Amino acid sequence: GLLVASPVSPREVLIERLRGAVVGSGELVSFTLSSVRNRVSSGDSGTYQVRTRLADNTLIDVDLDISGHPLLPGELQHASALPASLTAGARSPLRVSLVVANPLPADGGINILLPEGFQIPLFTVLLDGYRSGGTPIQYASTPLAPSAAALSGLDGALSVEIISPREVTIRRVGANKTVLPCASSRPEVELNRDVISPGFVLEDSAGAEGFYAGCTVELLFDTVENKHVSGGSNVYRLRTLMADGTIIDEATLDAHEVTHGALLRTDVEPASLESAAVAATLVTMLATNGIPSDGRIRVTFPSGFDIGHVNVGAAASDTFRAEGGVLLAASNPIFTVANCASTSAVPLDLARITLSFALNMDLLLPAELGAMILIANLEASNSTSSSSLALGGPDAALFSSAEFSKATGTVSLHAAASIAAGTVVGVWFELLNPPEGA
Repeated sequence: GLLVASPVSPREVLIERLRGAVVGSGELVSFTLSSVRNRVSSGDSGTYQVRTRLADNTLIDVDLDISGHPLLPGELQHASALPASLTAGARSPLRVSLVVANPLPADGGINILLPEGFQIPLFTVLLDGYRSGGTPIQYASTPLAPSAAALSGLDGALSVEIISPREVTIRRVGANKTVLPCASSRPEVELNRDVISPGFVLEDSAGAEGFYAGCTVELLFDTVENKHVSGGSNVYRLRTLMADGTIIDEATLDAHEVTHGALLRTDVEPASLESAAVAATLVTMLATNGIPSDGRIRVTFPSGFDIGHVNVGAAASDTFRAEGGVLLAASNPIFTVANCASTSAVPLDLARITLSFALNMDLLLPAELGAMILIANLEASNSTSSSSLALGGPDAALFSSAEFSKATGTVSLHAAASIAAGTVVGVWFELLNPPEGA
C-alpha cells in the first residue's frame, strides 16, 4: 500500500496507511522518513517515541523510550586561525575567522584550542618605585587577563575564560543578534544548504570571499605564544558553543608553519687572533627558545679554519634569560637609577617633570612586541583630560609617544627603540601642578 507522512507538531509526524494489507502480529515493519533535519547542537539526541493506532486514534502498541544517538557538531566553514607573528616563541594577537553552519545564539561563545606547544601567556607587570609617604614598592608580578575583540559578524562585547594553557572560551556579552549561516545555507533553502555543509569547497579563494561576504565572523584574541620550535602540523580546533557549553559547530585546521627564532647576544671569539694559531674559541649566545637536553648546536666557521681536532667544554656565566624572544634579567628586574624632579612647586603651575632612569635588564623590541614605562601617582594633577604629551630631553627619540591618563593618574612612555641594561635615560614632559592643599 501507500504511506503518507504529515507533521502534526514541530516534533511529531503522523504516517497514514492507504490501501495496504494487514500487518500480522509479530511482523517486522520498517520505513524511511526523508528530509529530517537534526537538532542544531551536538550531544545526546534524547529518546524517540513510536505509537501505533487504529484509524480512530485508539492506541495499539507504544514504545516511549527508544534510545537516541550522539549528534556530532556541524562543520564550520571558511575557518582560519593566524597569529600576527609566525616566529618560534613569539607572542602576538591571534586572528580567527569562521562561518557558522548552524546559528550561534546571542549568549553563545567560541572555543579555541591552540596547537601542541602553543600557549596563552599571562603577561606580567613589573613594579618598582615608592608609594605615598615614601614606602618602597617591592618587585611584583601580576597576571594580566587576555582580551578579545570582534572585528566583524558579532554584536555586543566579548569576555575571555581561560580553560587551560592551550584552551580559551570567548563568550558573547550583551549581544542581541543570533549569528546565522550564510543566506544560501539557511535551513529554508534546502538544496543550497545541503551542498555547502558539510565540506563545501569553492573552486577559488576569490569566489569564496564573495560567497561568504557579510556572514563571516572575525575576532582578534590577544595574545598567544607560538611553540618554541619551527615547523608545521600546527592544528587548531575551533568550536561554537551554546550558553551551557554544548557544542554547535566545529572545525580542525592545520593553519600555518612556524619559522625559527633568532639567537641573541651571539658571539664567536677565538682566544688568539694570530693567523694559524691553535687556540680555544668561546661561543656565547642567548638561546631565545631554549635547547632540549638532547638538542644540538651547529657552529660554522669561515673558510680556511681547521676544526679536525675540535673539542667542546663549558665556560659561561648565565646573567640573563629570555621569554618570548625578549631578554629579561636573571634576577628581579628593577630600576637601578630612578630620579624625578619638577621645575615648580607652585599650585596649578605648568611644571616640567624631568625623569632619569636605568634598568638592570636589556629592553629589546622585536617587531611584534612593544614595551612601556609607566609613571604613576599623578591623579592629583590639575590637567583635566587624557591627552598626548610633548616629550623632550636627550633621549626623547627612544620613545614613540607619551600619553597622560587622568582616569588612572599615569603617564605612559611607549618605547620605540631597544635600551641596553644600565643605560641612563633622560626625558621630560609637562603637567599642571595640583591645586593648593592637594
